[in-house]
Amino acid sequence: MLRVAHTITRLAGGPSYRTVMLAEHMNNDEVTSCIFYGSRDHWDPVTASYDEDHLPVPSVRIPEMKRNIYPHLDLVALVKMVAALRRFNPHVIHTHESKDGMLARVAGLILGTPAILRTYHGLIYYDNFFGPKTRLIRPLFLTLERLSNLYTDRVVSIGKSLEPHITELFHLTTPEKVVTIPNPFILDPFLNTRKRYFLRKELGLERDAIILTVVANLQPPKDHDNIIRAFARLLTLAPDRPWHLCLVGNGPLLEPVKKQVASLGLTSRIHFLGYRSDTPAIFGSSHLSFLGSSTEGTPGVVVESLAAGTRVVATDVGATRDVIGSFGTLVPPRDPEALARGILAELETPRDMSTIRKSIAAIHNVESVAAQTLELYRDILSRKGRLP
Repeated sequence: MLRVAHTITRLAGGPSYRTVMLAEHMNNDEVTSCIFYGSRDHWDPVTASYDEDHLPVPSVRIPEMKRNIYPHLDLVALVKMVAALRRFNPHVIHTHESKDGMLARVAGLILGTPAILRTYHGLIYYDNFFGPKTRLIRPLFLTLERLSNLYTDRVVSIGKSLEPHITELFHLTTPEKVVTIPNPFILDPFLNTRKRYFLRKELGLERDAIILTVVANLQPPKDHDNIIRAFARLLTLAPDRPWHLCLVGNGPLLEPVKKQVASLGLTSRIHFLGYRSDTPAIFGSSHLSFLGSSTEGTPGVVVESLAAGTRVVATDVGATRDVIGSFGTLVPPRDPEALARGILAELETPRDMSTIRKSIAAIHNVESVAAQTLELYRDILSRKGRLP
């Protein structure tokens, strides 16, 4: 029986959703999976990803493991991580975010774990990822990540477009260590959704309102400043159309973004929906969804929006290009004018959304991704003569 330890810093956000999903689909007669996770941020909704009390696979919570740097807590978390992993005795440690990636890989080195992997669901080393503190934090994180990758067996990229960033831009590891496996998704709720514009009624809007939607936590990488400015520009480019923007999500920048919206006089046009658990229906009620991010991994909301049959415009960052391909419109990051014009262009572009939905489902099917990942584990262990 192959024992796999998946680690994630906190059960919130896209990476945790996909980590739990992958672990669940790799927990069977051949593989025993266990998830090791830490504490959420204070702004994360309780239902951000999975109910901790009802995870579909065995799990261990390490409360001292948090997203931000806390030297004293990080040391305690490392001690607890070593102890917890020693009890589980995994053949594979597969890490999925930065903090857990650092602690779990050190623990794996201490314990002599046969196979250690790191998946980059996104890269955090771009300009302004940490806001004003980026210049101070980035060099530290880069150094720690490069050192950790020296004893990491494989680095998993979620898109071919990210490979040059991993190996050439940030020099995180060597090309021969990198393998690309797409992110997994359970897309049935999105594939089964139908176009019903209930948001018009929920928000008391006119019957012909054009609903644009952004599903993204309000934090620096999602660049809501770019989103708001692009929407404001859209209103000047096509002032005769009843545009409305729905912002779905919470985060530390909620109040600053609300102030920006008010200062631009857009309160009646931009609607803050907060965290929503009905994103399939949200996409089904939208004419188009878009992202203005300055950095991304594989943006799950792009995959989900396309699976729901909703048009997409997104900035050309991270592995977004790998997801969209010819299915939507890509625009440069940090360019509100390009984003606004991209929205207008996409709404006029003929699309066979039925075919697009099928293509997206085939690429990101969780069973296929789980099979590719398991084959990677076996290859590493086989090469080392440690396959159970």
